[in-house]
Amino acid sequence: MLNELDKELERRGHKFVRYADDMVILCKSKRSAERVMGSIIRFFEYKLFLKVNRDKSQTAPISKVKFLGYFFYKTKGEGRLRVHPKSVSKMKAKDIT
Repeated sequence: MLNELDKELERRGHKFVRYADDMVILCKSKRSAERVMGSIIRFFEYKLFLKVNRDKSQTAPISKVKFLGYFFYKTKGEGRLRVHPKSVSKMKAKDIT
């Protein structure tokens, strides 16, 4: 079912990452992100008949996003990915117990 969403995002030329029902869509500006968010929510609700949890849905600078235990950052003009410090702490805490 979410493959339809993937195809729609690709058709629109969006860069995105999705794992199951978690996703990050990359946009060039806050305004663009808000516009995309609205259209994606409508796509979920009216085409796929799925409910969107708006409390968990947000627009944010990529540097503020934690996704599946990772965070994104930019260095020397290139996007990078690193394990989020909270995820590292949780893994270390599990090793101790």
